[in-house]
Amino acid sequence: VQAGNSYVSPTLESVWERLQEKPPTADPIEALTSREREVYQLIIAGNTNRGIGERLGISIRTVEVHRKNIMAKLGIKNLTQLIQFASRNNLHISPGNT
Repeated sequence: VQAGNSYVSPTLESVWERLQEKPPTADPIEALTSREREVYQLIIAGNTNRGIGERLGISIRTVEVHRKNIMAKLGIKNLTQLIQFASRNNLHISPGNT
């Protein structure tokens, strides 16, 4: 503490660690950034990575990174599961996003 470092009692360390974590949300979609939600909507509407990139003005590689992050945050392993997730959770395509 004297050197400017923080000290947390070992008995409170696990509580401190839990407080630092982001609380889980009831809606897993809330874990996505607004751009990830935008990309997700375009994916489930059937757009290709190239089409999504052109529409949003980003590179295909950036679309791929967003897709990877979306799948990781939702605990999804492939495109089929991504679409099934949308169907199970009644995620609709907003007009103009197709």
